[in-house]
Amino acid sequence: MARAAELSTPPHFIIVGAQKSGTSTLHGVLGAHPDVFIPDREIFFFDIDDPVQHPDFGPLGGGVRDFDADFDTYAAWYGRFFERAQPGQLRGEDSTSYLASTLAPERINRLCPDVKVIALLRDPVSRAYSHYWHDVSRGRCSRSFTEVIDDPDSLVVQRGFYREQVQRYHDALGPDRVKVLVFEEFSRNLDPVCAQVCDFLGIPPPPASALERQRYNVARVPRNLQARLWVNRNLPMLVEKSYRGLLPDPSAGDGLRARAWRDRLWNSEAARLANRVLDSVRPQRKYPPMPEPTRERLAQTYREANAGLERLLGRDDLGRWWGSWG
Repeated sequence: MARAAELSTPPHFIIVGAQKSGTSTLHGVLGAHPDVFIPDREIFFFDIDDPVQHPDFGPLGGGVRDFDADFDTYAAWYGRFFERAQPGQLRGEDSTSYLASTLAPERINRLCPDVKVIALLRDPVSRAYSHYWHDVSRGRCSRSFTEVIDDPDSLVVQRGFYREQVQRYHDALGPDRVKVLVFEEFSRNLDPVCAQVCDFLGIPPPPASALERQRYNVARVPRNLQARLWVNRNLPMLVEKSYRGLLPDPSAGDGLRARAWRDRLWNSEAARLANRVLDSVRPQRKYPPMPEPTRERLAQTYREANAGLERLLGRDDLGRWWGSWG
């Protein structure tokens, strides 16, 4: 097993998810804080070999990943993301699959014994619907929403089982090192909630310029869903967005050297600017309404799965923020 000393640059904090719950916005605010350094992309280091969260992460040459067997390669690759951090800055990262991963909490605690974890939770029904459209827009889904939520193995549904996910982090790190935010409250009260996050991290509140940033990772809805699902199903090589080529590949020998140029390109200022430009011109439209029977069925699933969540979080106001909670 890997030891904590083997991670040369452990992060001071990690935003663990949930996906489609404001993590990109919080990343943007903290990334503009002078006392913080956070890489521009999700890294997925602590669950890189999780077959449930990342079924498409297998090495390019085939086979499976093994976090412990190839730890030296993965740790060196991970450390490169923090090379530009300045002395005195807090190092952080965000990877939205960590919250749902059964592997990540123990590894985070083992390798980063002083790390603090931040999670954002969104109304699980709304989160699932947003996750679905995100997957459609990135070529990762070719089924209807109803078909997806009928699948018991669907990550779209599973990533809303917050009670068991938060409990794993409490068990691994202790509740004092875990701060849980409610996305809807975060969105409405950005300034005070971000100040709370900074207080949790032990740094001053973010400057006003950081709080003026736009929302990131805004949903993109295709004009014709059936046409897009057909393309996703029949032409995945043209539209599917994947991280596979950006991950180290121990089976290729020196995976670090082989993939270094990809990482440099992904993290370049030119790539960040290009992504911002593309986001500004791609259409942003509201999702079509979810059928009410589907909404109620999904809400019931989450009410059962998340029973006891308010007690775990030490709050009794989720019904104020989540329409599906009551």
